[in-house]
Amino acid sequence: MSVAETLSKQLYTVEEYLALERETHDKHEFYKGELFAMAGGSPNHTTICMNISSELHQRLLPKGCRAFNSEMKIYIQPFELYTYADACALCGTPNFLKETDAIIDNPSLIVEVLSDSTEDYDRSKKFLFYRALPSFNEYLLIRQDKPFVEYYAKLAEHKWLLSEVEGLSAKIHLKHLGITIPLAKIYANVVFASAS
Repeated sequence: MSVAETLSKQLYTVEEYLALERETHDKHEFYKGELFAMAGGSPNHTTICMNISSELHQRLLPKGCRAFNSEMKIYIQPFELYTYADACALCGTPNFLKETDAIIDNPSLIVEVLSDSTEDYDRSKKFLFYRALPSFNEYLLIRQDKPFVEYYAKLAEHKWLLSEVEGLSAKIHLKHLGITIPLAKIYANVVFASAS
């Protein structure tokens, strides 16, 4: 998803924000009272999001774990932030907030499919925000222009290990969730621009 321009200069309460999303069915990131409209993705972005959500669901279901697509909001209390990821997952009980069943604050894995307009944000500030979640242990950044995934695994407080996985024959092992996903599944039906 892309973070578009600020919806308005007006500051909103959390209650107003949640009511607006229920009424309009539009997605917005809420940060300290400001709303930022979330724009739609490209065909490759949409396909990758569907593929990764499906793969997570299929592989985690037998383990009693849960996967969510981009409809699930994530609440990050220290930053007063409600946001959306392209996918997320957890083992154990989802901590749904009282306002709605579409908001959690305890994902273990968070997935972002990179776009030109959001790549810097996903790599820096949004990753910083996510790291404030005690449950957060794994982060996937998925390119849509070629089969390339960056995998961040939490080793200890303030210590993350980056692994890069490239090529359709490669697989990514999610250590904390205990599953392995072939990149060929993540990129199924994705059309890459031919190099010229």
